[in-house]
Amino acid sequence: MRWDFKRKKLRIQKTAIPVYRNPMFPRYTWKEKILKRGNFFCLLIILILAGLIYLFFYSPVFKITKIEITGLQNIPQDVLENKLIKWQLSQRRFLIFKQDNLFLFSKSWLKKNIENKYALDELKVSKKLFHTLKVNVKEKLPKLIWITGGQYYYVEANGIVSAIADKDKLISNLPSVSDTENNNVTVGETILSDKIVNFIDKLNDKIKQETKITVTNYVFPERKSTQVNAISNEGWVIYFEANHDLDSQISNLKEALDKKIKNTKTLEYIDLRVENHVYYKNK
Repeated sequence: MRWDFKRKKLRIQKTAIPVYRNPMFPRYTWKEKILKRGNFFCLLIILILAGLIYLFFYSPVFKITKIEITGLQNIPQDVLENKLIKWQLSQRRFLIFKQDNLFLFSKSWLKKNIENKYALDELKVSKKLFHTLKVNVKEKLPKLIWITGGQYYYVEANGIVSAIADKDKLISNLPSVSDTENNNVTVGETILSDKIVNFIDKLNDKIKQETKITVTNYVFPERKSTQVNAISNEGWVIYFEANHDLDSQISNLKEALDKKIKNTKTLEYIDLRVENHVYYKNK
């Protein structure tokens, strides 16, 4: 008996292996991973930028709380601090930020406002971490006080009105000059020539040093006039001419007081405007 075995080829059908995903731990493709990481970093950058903006521009870390002003002589500190500096601290920059922040405060804006109001030789504005604003001023020293229309002004050596003067806090030893025409003036306006200012400055010094006369103030009959009238404390007047030599006029004045005029209380005026001549009149 013969046995015949036939080999049968088994066909095994390949089926896909099922993929199971845990919803708590999802798996992403590389594109999804890049996209999600990009979103994360964008959010992180936004948060960092928002934090930096708050730190530098809104937080009290860099808020200006201290103002240091140095070098003032005639300019009132309260005016400079309250009406210019603190006023600017309350103003906005870029329509959003207040300027009470050390980084947002505009130094050029403050310098422009101060220089428009006062005549200065030098002005420095600086910032110091974390809360300090420094303002250093070097004023142009006035040579005389100009009085017109009941208002007092300081005038520089070049004849320019440098500032409005406080009547109750005038600089001592400066000659006072009255404008009989009471013309209106503004700060920054040229009202006298440097020659006239220099003449009055020297005249005031020489009268104090070389005579016993006390001059209360000087008077201009006209702003463009070269005649300078000195009013004594006794009420009599001395007429000077700015175009003539000052030393010779002072010498003539001293000689007249020593040799010709014995009683100044009855004097009305002394006229020195004509070179090498002295004219005087009693009341």
